[in-house]
Amino acid sequence: NNAKIVDRVVQSVRRVERRLGVTNVVSSAAAASNESVQANTTSSSDDKRILLFDNHPTIYAQGWKLQATSIHGEGDKIALPPTILEALTSNNSNSELDPWGSGRSGRPLAFRIGVLDPEYEGFPASETMKKFVESVREDVVSSQTIAANSTQSTTKSNDDNDDIMSEDSDNDDDAEETQIIEAYLDELSHRYISYTHGTVVEFTQEDGCVGLPEPIARALLQRNSYSMGRSDNERHNNSRISVKRTVDPASTSLSTD
Repeated sequence: NNAKIVDRVVQSVRRVERRLGVTNVVSSAAAASNESVQANTTSSSDDKRILLFDNHPTIYAQGWKLQATSIHGEGDKIALPPTILEALTSNNSNSELDPWGSGRSGRPLAFRIGVLDPEYEGFPASETMKKFVESVREDVVSSQTIAANSTQSTTKSNDDNDDIMSEDSDNDDDAEETQIIEAYLDELSHRYISYTHGTVVEFTQEDGCVGLPEPIARALLQRNSYSMGRSDNERHNNSRISVKRTVDPASTSLSTD
């Protein structure tokens, strides 16, 4: 039962990510290693959350963990290391990962930029996702019970109910997709203290670093129309994220001339 529950939930999450255009950008092995470290540092002996997914760490599409640095610029354009450009454009990489938007989609690649919550207990953490997992569990148990209790069926009854079952199935699929999208977004708001999105201006950062302009940093630190995650009164974001203010070198040189 547990394996079926995990498989159903993981496939649902990945289906939603495909719908939202979310893509895995690191290898499965590296992703599993990163998530396992986080899980091991946050789990405790009295942890009462659902433990079905402890042996399946790569539930989400995976990205990079980078150290934020300040860059000067307007808008939502971040800077990344050249090694990431190499990874995105290599022959072994997903051909859809086009940073400049010159491929079939015609749109530049956008990244989710977020501050991971060190207190995230692991999947699932949000109430909405827990309810979805529980609904999957009940569905798996119910289907197995029905299968075990079913001893016979007639071709006539199946034929009579084909159209009705097809309509019911479509309605159920729509309802489940809406439910898992809401659960997925709610889970992200627990996984991150805050997050937003941005495109890339250049690949000039040192390895392990991401350059954030002021608008991106502000969206992560202060709630605005570009911020995502739970509200400040739930998370107290500013007090949980270390901040270092920088000065534009160009403005400094102008003021001293």
